Amino acid sequence: LAGDPENYAALHSIGVYQVKHGESARGIAKLELAIRLNEASAHPHPTMMLVTRKFLSSAYHSSGMLDQAAEQYAIILRAEPESFVAGYSLAQIYQSKGLCSDAVDVYTQTLRGATEPAMFREVYNNLGYCYYNLNRRQEALASYERALSYAPGDPVILDNIRRLR
Repeated sequence: LAGDPENYAALHSIGVYQVKHGESARGIAKLELAIRLNEASAHPHPTMMLVTRKFLSSAYHSSGMLDQAAEQYAIILRAEPESFVAGYSLAQIYQSKGLCSDAVDVYTQTLRGATEPAMFREVYNNLGYCYYNLNRRQEALASYERALSYAPGDPVILDNIRRLR
């Protein structure tokens, strides 16, 4: 940065370092600046921008800046529709805010990026919760049962099914 204060790659690296070492506010500011400078450059680097957004979204999320995290996750999903991490994280934010209809849409999309049984278990269990809160009991039960198929005997899912019945 001493040689080029608008070097977005250097800002990204410093921002990542700061976030990882407990200086979240300073690191977030650097990551935000890295994105702005990358976007404004004569030759924006889309891959670098996406990498910066991924780290920034996580930093926002862990700092409790949920609206900012949701905005970044949505941008990431437009670039990578099958990104499990971005989709699952965005859906969780919606769910935590009581936006279950939006969460259902994103969780459903997120299933395309799931590759491990634990991923499917988490998404279907959360879908069940959202459907239940939307008073769509049959879909909630089907989601919980689907989650159980990926985690047989899971006590949380079994309890959800018992309460629903």
